Amino acid sequence: MSRPALGVDLPFSKALIDRTGGQRKILRRDYLATGAIPIVDQGDDLIAGYTDDDVSRYDRTLPVIVFGDHTRSFKYVDFPFAIGADGARVLEPSAIFDPRYLYYYLLTQKIPSRGYSRHFQFLRRVSIRWIPPSEQCRIVEILDQADRLRRLRVEADAKANRILPALFKKMFGDPVVNPMKWPKCPLSEMATITTGNTPSRKRLEYYGGSIEWVKSDNLNTASHYVTAATESLSYLGARVARTASPGSTLVTCIAGSLSAIGNSAITEREVAFNQQINAATPKPEVDSWFLYGQFLVGKRLVQDASTGGMKGLVSKNRFSRIEFMRPPPDLQKKFGRHCKRLCDQKQGHLEDGLRFDKLFETLLARAFSGTLTESWREAHIHELLYEMEQHAKVLHDW
Repeated sequence: MSRPALGVDLPFSKALIDRTGGQRKILRRDYLATGAIPIVDQGDDLIAGYTDDDVSRYDRTLPVIVFGDHTRSFKYVDFPFAIGADGARVLEPSAIFDPRYLYYYLLTQKIPSRGYSRHFQFLRRVSIRWIPPSEQCRIVEILDQADRLRRLRVEADAKANRILPALFKKMFGDPVVNPMKWPKCPLSEMATITTGNTPSRKRLEYYGGSIEWVKSDNLNTASHYVTAATESLSYLGARVARTASPGSTLVTCIAGSLSAIGNSAITEREVAFNQQINAATPKPEVDSWFLYGQFLVGKRLVQDASTGGMKGLVSKNRFSRIEFMRPPPDLQKKFGRHCKRLCDQKQGHLEDGLRFDKLFETLLARAFSGTLTESWREAHIHELLYEMEQHAKVLHDW
């Protein structure tokens, strides 16, 4: 019979101290592209920008864990930094915990989402499992190795993502400025343009069939291909929504922010799509992968056609009139062969990454259920019991 992990549950306040108060925060508009001090905020990237304002440097003990009060993200920070406003909370680990043990422990916590409201109120209710320091170190050692491999994969993917745009620019130049002076024409001369639609929700016969109904979320920068839709339509519903054939590029033309306008993906299957999207189905003399590559690299062409201000709106008429480069068909096809190969490679990397992330989540779950270090714990049980005895008074007084 396996021996359970030794430890005690402590309230959040005994494990982490909120050091956010009294610290100067950098407003988003004041972020620099380069600078002396990295800025850490609640966004996706570990480093969101830089500042040269030394007064803004976080002035307490490192390392710390930065929690996104709105985003529910956790970041481990062991380097000098400044705090980005707003929503970033700086949490200092207490002396009885390995800081990275706490970081990994927090990654396993399911903080309920309340939209863009504050979430620290829920995090403070979490109890933290204290186990002997040597087992904390063992868990960190294993998870650090897995996390390092995960970060190396992400870095490799980021480098790979730059290859396709670089290849397009090498062969044809930047489509926004057309430095090679290729002939240009309205997009409607290279592709058939279709705007999607939303079938009436009152007509139940329109929904639940075999044709995927794609939304703008399915045109994301993670994949070159249209991702799987969460809803499907019947044949009748798809006729109302309108469909795109394989080889079409789908483009976001209505979005809540201008940055999302121009997001694109190519489809290898027939799909229906909603009114946020325009589909460009290449005409016979136009290579479908070349057309997609020009959308990918020339995203600004679509954004410049927007009339929706900060939110973003590109009408079908304005979309159709966007000027695209039109090099000779043989060059389009040459690029297209490379483009498809690179897109397929990226798709394979994405699938590998998903499997790796799932493995890491499994390791995290096992680490804090006690099963990851079960055999190690069995071999070191006497040392662990001694550590428990040594820390008993400290834990009682903490």
